[in-house]
Amino acid sequence: MSFERELRLPLVLAGALTCGVASAQQAEVDPVAATLFRSGRELIQSGDYAAGCKKFRLSLARHASASTVLNIAKHCEERAGRIASAWALYQRALVFNRETPGDKRRAALKKIADEGIARLSPRLPKLRITVTNLPADARIVESDEVLPLEAAVPLDPGEHTVEFSAPGFKSATRTVRLIERETTELRFTFRPEDPKPVKRAVVEPVTQPHQKPRPRAKPTGVPPPDSGAVEPVPTWAWIAGGAGIVLTAVAGFFVYDAVKTSNDLEDVCGSDLICPDGFDPTPQNSRKNRGIGLAIGLGTAGLLSLTASAFGILGAQQPVRQGGTSRGPVNWFTRPGSSHVRLTVRPGETYGAAMRFGF
Repeated sequence: MSFERELRLPLVLAGALTCGVASAQQAEVDPVAATLFRSGRELIQSGDYAAGCKKFRLSLARHASASTVLNIAKHCEERAGRIASAWALYQRALVFNRETPGDKRRAALKKIADEGIARLSPRLPKLRITVTNLPADARIVESDEVLPLEAAVPLDPGEHTVEFSAPGFKSATRTVRLIERETTELRFTFRPEDPKPVKRAVVEPVTQPHQKPRPRAKPTGVPPPDSGAVEPVPTWAWIAGGAGIVLTAVAGFFVYDAVKTSNDLEDVCGSDLICPDGFDPTPQNSRKNRGIGLAIGLGTAGLLSLTASAFGILGAQQPVRQGGTSRGPVNWFTRPGSSHVRLTVRPGETYGAAMRFGF
């Protein structure tokens, strides 16, 4: 559109709107709406677009007319860069214009609306949403408005947040950036909610009435041969077992984080891992690879700690038998007054021998 035509369009629009006010007054429209319309037009002509747009919207709320809608589309929405909103208002003005009195005035307003639609249509950004598994009663909304599926929907340029929700499925949001003259594809897959844990009934043991407890045998100090007495579990075995449990749990967390990051990346980029323009998958890939490496390292360390703890605990469960491990020092002596050998054996110590010679 040439510069001369750009200057001529507001004059034509103003002339058409002036006729609109006069005809509106003749048709006994709301006088408050007419006053608000005139005030908005004066503010727009003086350069105060914010205040003028506010007056136009107040006038439209009281009386819907094609001329008011065209002013909002041209001077408010299109001027602010919200070209999809302006395009929709031009379409709406054509509907209101059917009730405009006077063939000449109706034709002038229709021409303004048609030119606005033709000017903005090639520039419209569009969003097409594809859902691989659409549940019943699913809701897909943007700015509290339900969006259709498999259709390129015109939206204003910039960022838009789309909300996905359905009964029995996890709710999610996706943010997309729309660019003029481009159609952006958004693919989404609904994921079922995690099952709720089932509470199990706790059964308490029932004590038989009139049952006397069996008396315990008094300890004799030294376990008899083959009595089943065991050595106490060493402290290091308990420490190694606890460390193994902690390391295994941490490894499980990193496995979960890597799987979740991979699923999130697939939600954005699809199963073919072709990401939309402007989205950088490098941070998610680095996080996923780091999680897998940590899970393998910590899981291996946890498994080794649990294995060592199991050997320590099982080794302590071996019963003390006669002629086996001794709990205290054992001495052997020869006859008094002669040369003799003293051998002392203590648990956990190196065997030592001392030689004495007497005559």
